[in-house]
Amino acid sequence: MAQQRTLSNPKLNTTNTTEQKKMTTPKPSSKTTPTTNTTTTIWSTKLKSKCAILTLNASRESLQTISKWMIFHRKHSKSFVSSLLHLILTEKKLVERKMLYMTISHEVLLSHSALEQQEGGGGGGGGGEGFGTSELKWEKMTEFRNAIGDVVTDVMEHLGECFAKEKEEKKEQMVEKIKSMMDSWEKVNAFGGPSIVEGGRRALERGLQSVQQQEEEQE
Repeated sequence: MAQQRTLSNPKLNTTNTTEQKKMTTPKPSSKTTPTTNTTTTIWSTKLKSKCAILTLNASRESLQTISKWMIFHRKHSKSFVSSLLHLILTEKKLVERKMLYMTISHEVLLSHSALEQQEGGGGGGGGGEGFGTSELKWEKMTEFRNAIGDVVTDVMEHLGECFAKEKEEKKEQMVEKIKSMMDSWEKVNAFGGPSIVEGGRRALERGLQSVQQQEEEQE
C-alpha cells in the first residue's frame, strides 16, 4: 500500500510568516515631540537672559516683571527654580547679585498672598491671565512654591557662607534682609508648614558659623 506524503508549500509558509509580522509589528509613530530636557533648556535660557540684564540697583518693578513672567509660565516652575539655584550658587563676585535672584524668588513666594497686597506687590499674573480669585491663584502656585521650598536649605547655607566673608556692616545688612524674607514666608505659610522655613534659618546659621570656624582654625 503506497504511503501518502504531505508536501509543504514553501510559498504558502512564506506568505503566512510575512502576514504575521505585519500583524504583530507596530508601525513607528510619525509624530515627534520635544524632550523634557530640550524644553527645560529653552525656559532656563529665557530666564537667565532676563536676569543677565539686571543691574545691581534694579528696581522692585524690574524684579517683579521677571517674577510675574515666571508666574504666568508657572508650568515651567521646576526649570525656573533650577535656573535661579544655579545663578545663586555660581555667582562668584557679587553677593548683591545673589540677593537679586533671591528677591525674585521672594516675589514669587508672596504672589497672591495677603502680605503681597500689604507690601504693594500688585499681584503676579502676567497681565490679563485671570485664573480665578486670589485664593484660587494662591492654590495654583502651590507647585511653584514647593519647588522653591526644595532648595531653601541649600541656598540659605550657601548665602550664610557668602555673607560671613563680607565686612561686618554689609554682612549684618544681608543677614537681616534674608531673615526678613523668611519671616514673610512663615507669615503666609508659603510651604504649607513651618519646617522648611525653620530649616532655612538653621542652614543660614550653619553657613555663617562654618566660615567663622574656618577662620578660627587658621589663626
